[in-house]
Amino acid sequence: MSKFSIIGEINRKTMFFNNRLSEVVNKKQDILRTVYNFHNCEPQSVLFVGLSAFVFANYNKAKLYITHVSEDDLEFLKSLNKNVTYIPFEELKDYYKKFQMVVAADEYFTYAKTDEDQKRMVEQLSYVTSNFLLTTLRDLKNQEYRDREFSIPVTLRHNDDHRILLEANTHSVLDKHSWTSTVYEIDATNNVLKSYGPFDRKSMFFKQLAKFSSDCGAVHFMIHKNAMYKGMLRKNYEHVITIDYNF
Repeated sequence: MSKFSIIGEINRKTMFFNNRLSEVVNKKQDILRTVYNFHNCEPQSVLFVGLSAFVFANYNKAKLYITHVSEDDLEFLKSLNKNVTYIPFEELKDYYKKFQMVVAADEYFTYAKTDEDQKRMVEQLSYVTSNFLLTTLRDLKNQEYRDREFSIPVTLRHNDDHRILLEANTHSVLDKHSWTSTVYEIDATNNVLKSYGPFDRKSMFFKQLAKFSSDCGAVHFMIHKNAMYKGMLRKNYEHVITIDYNF
């Protein structure tokens, strides 16, 4: 299981304990409507990179595919009768320009060690995207120093079960743009702690992502000012970005 698949595992558990999941999904649908209107396109094939709330949004008759997920995530989708086809990540090389839209949310491009890792990640998704790629990023360049160590925690209540998710970040002393993040799941009802990670992280800036994607054939890069994304494991808002390949 890949490191990013673990983020999907956390998202799945968060979805289960979230009493306002339908509201969360509705907000993701609003984001998609904004994106579709901008691109004047409602995609008929969608690839999800990892399990996020976007998977549960309304895609009408589109064919849905997913990668970077665990077997438990796939069983979860199956139990909800969600018709999503799994593709192992290493097999994406066989799907050149197959998907009209690719969705890589939750700051996917920051889960890397080096710039070269990030370039390769952009290349991999650019290769399979025919129309546009949707991703999310925080504005790390303008992030306040006090926000560096912890993301905004998430508290969850389901009947008598109370849980807290807290993401802690440890920044490198050698490279100010590198850090590791660890997600702590606190079972406040039973006083039990579980951790996920640490995950290697690397800053991805808007201009940097625009350059990497342009090198891979992108023709337009858009930060949607009227659409902000909030993930399942932290309450920080992330900017919604679409990269148009117009293939």
